[in-house]
Amino acid sequence: MSSAASSASSAASPPSSRPLTSKQAARTYRQLCDFGWDMDKYVFLDQLHDRNETLYYRVLTGHLAELLPVVYDPTVGEAIKLWSREYRRSRAVYLSVDRIEDVRPSLEGLGLGPDDVDLLVVSDAEEILGNRHARVRGQRYDALVEEYLSATAELFPRALLHFEDFGPSNARRILQANREKYGIFNDLQ
Repeated sequence: MSSAASSASSAASPPSSRPLTSKQAARTYRQLCDFGWDMDKYVFLDQLHDRNETLYYRVLTGHLAELLPVVYDPTVGEAIKLWSREYRRSRAVYLSVDRIEDVRPSLEGLGLGPDDVDLLVVSDAEEILGNRHARVRGQRYDALVEEYLSATAELFPRALLHFEDFGPSNARRILQANREKYGIFNDLQ
């Protein structure tokens, strides 16, 4: 094949089959910079993550100090508050203490295998959203946590579990009771 034919063949390939270039990352970053509000940047990056995970991570790691506050605290807290208004395809599973029997089927419904998941982030949102809400406590709460830990350990045995924004007393108690059994950590460590 001549170099002209090779070049034409490469140009005709769909974008997803061509190697990621630094030009693509630079162009995407410039588009991101056009947004003034961090929430708009968060939505843009979230949509990029859905479309092209490789490009998402290239842009994120290339500008980590600048973008970490956009994809994590404080913007992610705002995203949680605006979740219903800004809804897009969810990358999450929402679990209820009233339906503990749905924990395992909900996780299985993701269609992911044991090697597909490296990190699971779970939150009871007590530190962010729980200030004005009655909290579930006691046996029901512990049963949900135990079912979640058991199901994730079986379905995704290599995944690290991160407890995000749990209240300090629950986070410490869960960590102390389970750190030998599961690969878990939380914000308080």
